[in-house]
Amino acid sequence: MKIAASLVLVVLVSLSGCSDSHPAAKPNTQAGTAVSTLPDSFKLSAEPSGAVVASQVRATAKTGDNVVIVGRVGRYSVVDPFADGFASFTIVDQKMKPCGEDGMDGCKTPWDYCCADADEMKASTVNIEFRDAKGKPHSTSARGFHGIVPLATVVVTGKAEKDEAGNLIIAATGVFVRP
Repeated sequence: MKIAASLVLVVLVSLSGCSDSHPAAKPNTQAGTAVSTLPDSFKLSAEPSGAVVASQVRATAKTGDNVVIVGRVGRYSVVDPFADGFASFTIVDQKMKPCGEDGMDGCKTPWDYCCADADEMKASTVNIEFRDAKGKPHSTSARGFHGIVPLATVVVTGKAEKDEAGNLIIAATGVFVRP
């Protein structure tokens, strides 16, 4: 009986980590094959100075603050950090390591940070949104915009919006993708 219980425990633990097959997995576009139709006015030609890590901006920013934030494109426990139907994605603080960088090989979607602590991820994740002149999100994907792909490091300028639950959205005015 103890052997059977141990075997069940081993199977459950192995299933709870990163797996090679996520049911909603989408093709990896890290090579930049996707093309976004966002206006080029959002592309910054040089990296802005004074970038602050995502976790610090999340902890200190107030609605209306102008920010310069840095992070990696990714999202906890979600295969696709890009929103469907509009120009939005999430970034994660660089202190958080995607599964492949944390010694786990074979994880096909390391940008889902499935091996990270959920509470740490919540405190380290910020939403980025590209809006039109009326303040509405652009109806195109941000995926592939001048190199914005999963795990790319981006520096974003914009205005902070924080809700009562502590969720933070940066209404982007510009983005620079680090080489």
